[in-house]
Amino acid sequence: MAFNKWHWRQIILMIEMMILVIVSFIPIGSYNRIVHILISFLCAMQAECFKKVLGSSFSSTMCTGNLRSGVENLYRGIFQNDKQAIQKCFCYITIICFFISGVIVGVWLTLLFHENATLFCLIPVMISLVSMFE
Repeated sequence: MAFNKWHWRQIILMIEMMILVIVSFIPIGSYNRIVHILISFLCAMQAECFKKVLGSSFSSTMCTGNLRSGVENLYRGIFQNDKQAIQKCFCYITIICFFISGVIVGVWLTLLFHENATLFCLIPVMISLVSMFE
């Protein structure tokens, strides 16, 4: 694994990790606006930097567009007999399932760890960062 060449997206992931660490130690209460601003900034960076998966457009911060694209590809697959569209549909379904899983795990972790649950978000970001070196 060669860590000598950094891509700008990897730098964005490092910034995201720093923001997540900072946010996890801000107490709930009067600093909520700061947390909202930092998380909104993080989501904006994420949405701008990671727009495609396997050559298809997708949203990494919300599910609405992914649902629309998945249904559109399902339609093309079924009614236009487009096998590649069916494959794209399954890709979007997978993305949506990960969103749903993230929500479920996020709620559970928040109930257990409160604002420190944000630290668990570092795990998938770190995995993404390390996988970009290969």
